[in-house]
Amino acid sequence: GLIATPLLASTITISVAVAWKLLNELNPLLEKSERVFIGLQKDYLSSTVNLRSDFSALVTERGLKELHILTRVAGWLFFGGIERSNSFTEMIFASNECKEYEIGDCPLIHNKTLAP
Repeated sequence: GLIATPLLASTITISVAVAWKLLNELNPLLEKSERVFIGLQKDYLSSTVNLRSDFSALVTERGLKELHILTRVAGWLFFGGIERSNSFTEMIFASNECKEYEIGDCPLIHNKTLAP
């Protein structure tokens, strides 16, 4: 009993001192790594937003160019700016009829004589 007590007391004292030292040094390390992680997360989000906005701008720009060309050609056809051939006799509008159907289910879309 007399020999084990001082050894046990010194072991407990050393263990408590080491644990206290680790706890004091671990908090600043955890805080620093948390700051670095948050910074990396912000950089990731910023890069993702920039890439997605660039992609959206490219897709929108291409669609708008094509829409502009189609609008001009349709305007020329409507108001006689382009001479029509005899095979092009009338323009059929089916937007009101197709509003009653789900997208892609309108029978006028699948009619090969109206929409080749």
